[in-house]
Amino acid sequence: MNGYSRVYCIGGAGDEGGIRGVHPLLMQILVGTSGHQWLEPRYFDESMGPLGQIRVVIPEQPDHPHALIDACIAFFPDYFRACPLLNAVEQEVRDACELDFRSDRTSIPEHWPYLRKQALPIFRELHIFEGALEILSLDDWMVE
Repeated sequence: MNGYSRVYCIGGAGDEGGIRGVHPLLMQILVGTSGHQWLEPRYFDESMGPLGQIRVVIPEQPDHPHALIDACIAFFPDYFRACPLLNAVEQEVRDACELDFRSDRTSIPEHWPYLRKQALPIFRELHIFEGALEILSLDDWMVE
């Protein structure tokens, strides 16, 4: 059985004017779980798009430390345009629909680990909110 277990929301810090949480919401990264874990984007800003045709990032293992930065680079590449290696990696993945970091390293661009290092300072500037997805019990909800 598979399903989504977590969501990352990316956007503004949202503290202006007393607003709490993320605002504006630019995109979400959904974390799915089945036989393996995967991440996929949901965009709220129609001008945004992934690196090439990438729709899925499969981390090396569930909850791998690089999973979120890899997904952000793949799904939010315009934010990382200052990275010198981004254009080269973009050409390497132009026809790929997924990045699978598990055992088969041949699908991962040669320059990806170096791009990840270039992207780290920029990644740290993002406003990312995390939410665990748990089923809500409605038994105690009262409607009058």
